[in-house]
Order: sequence, then C-alpha cells, then structure tokens
Amino acid sequence: MIRIAAAAFLLLIATSDALAQVNVAGYNVSAYSQEKLGEKHWKLSGAVELERGDTRVYADAIEYFEDQERAVATGNVVVVQGENRIAADRADFNTKTQLGTFYQASGIATVRAPRQNQVRGGISVPQMNQENDVYYFGEVVEKLGAKKYKITNGGFSTCVQPTPRWDLTADTIILNIDHYTLLRQVLLNVKGVPLFYMPFFYYPTKEDDRATGFLIPTY
Repeated sequence: MIRIAAAAFLLLIATSDALAQVNVAGYNVSAYSQEKLGEKHWKLSGAVELERGDTRVYADAIEYFEDQERAVATGNVVVVQGENRIAADRADFNTKTQLGTFYQASGIATVRAPRQNQVRGGISVPQMNQENDVYYFGEVVEKLGAKKYKITNGGFSTCVQPTPRWDLTADTIILNIDHYTLLRQVLLNVKGVPLFYMPFFYYPTKEDDRATGFLIPTY
C-alpha cells in the first residue's frame, strides 16, 4: 500500500513538472517532457509551445541550441506572429531574430491596401482597395526579414478561399509584403489549370504609389 502511494506521488510530481512552463531565451515554454541532451542542448517533446510577445510557436518536438540561439522544430509546426501565420513539416530558426527556414510550408500574410493615385488624362490601373491576405506555399520557405520571404518551388495567391481560384507558381519567388514580389519561371493557374507561362513576373504588393502590371482577379 505504501509502495502504491509512493508511486502515485512520484507520478504526480513528474506530471506537474512536465506540464510546467519554464523560460528559455525570453520564451515561455510548455512541453510534456524536457530533456537535456548537452550543456546547452535541450529537447522539448509533446505539445510544445513557445511564446514571446506576439510570437507563438507550436510543434510536436523542438530541439533548442542555446549557444547558437537556434531551434529546430518538427511535426505539425505552426508559427504565429501577429496576423501572420506559417505552418510546416519542419522549421529551423533563430530564436533571437525569429528568421529561419521552413520546409513543406504554407502561410498567410497581410498586405496593407495601397493608395490609388489618379492620373489626369490617363488610365488608373485597378488595384486592391482594402487589406488583403496573401496565401503562399512552397517546398522551402525562407524568412529573410520581417516582411520578406524567399520561396522555392512554390506559389502564392491573394484569393484565400479554401480552394483558391487562381495562383501563381514559380521556381523562385521573392515575396515582399507591402512592396513588389518577383517571380521566376512563372505559371498562372486558374482553377488548377495552367493558363500561361512567363519567364519573369513582377506582382505589386506595395502599400503606396501606383503599380503597373497584369490585373490579377480577386474574389
């Protein structure tokens, strides 16, 4: 009877420790298990959550390298920063700069509405007149800055229905939120059907001034 009570007590302590939140590099961390693999090398497993400011990271497991300020997240990875969100199979990112690389990834970022300028005697190019969400995806998505992404073998669309009616796919995309987006080896797909090919394409995703180019439908 004493042994059973002691075992139950130890199990209760272990469960409490596993669910407790600790602070790592400015992040509040929650995980079912925390294992120290080296002097500055930790492995967090089971419903891992990292939180700092408006940033939240979710994953099945995260390895944290304290001396490198680096984290490698695997399994159902989701990173939320403000209104922006990215999901991936795996992510390798810097815990200080919050920049990194995401594999087999997709995400949503908000583009602010540009201001429409009227040209006397000319033609105004139709543009987005309200805040729009950009849906993007790729085999590899590198976050290069707060609003800059490099996408390899992927695409993006401003049609964010469950099944986008159109998207642009390309070998390489430099996605600049609130600026121009550059695509190389581009296909415009409408309802899953390739419509036409372009070797290069500039898509305006900038906040102000006029932006010329093809008019892409919005829904």
